[in-house]
Amino acid sequence: MKNEKKLLRQYRVYARLNWIEKEILNRKMQASGYKSRSGFLRELILSGKILHFNSEPIRNELRKINEGISRTGNNINQIAKRVNATQQIYSDDISEIKNQLDDLRELVGKIQEHISHLGV
Repeated sequence: MKNEKKLLRQYRVYARLNWIEKEILNRKMQASGYKSRSGFLRELILSGKILHFNSEPIRNELRKINEGISRTGNNINQIAKRVNATQQIYSDDISEIKNQLDDLRELVGKIQEHISHLGV
């Protein structure tokens, strides 16, 4: 029986990892409950799912969200300074911030749509 197993697994595969990759491998193996690295890697190869996708659209949307958050924060700061100076707040200021938040929600929706197409 032992000889049959050796015949089935007669090839070795080597991979070089940096220390971060090795730590990730060790953590994932430990979390999986596998005792041997070979068993864990075989299971990953046979049933693991590798996702390959173009992350550029997501990066672009995240960049737009970051810019929008910055812009909205600046506007809120300007409104706060004006309110502190005049003790008045204008409905146009509130409307502008609401519009900016709606734009951000739309961008978040686009990212969710990109992610949903990944099948994750």
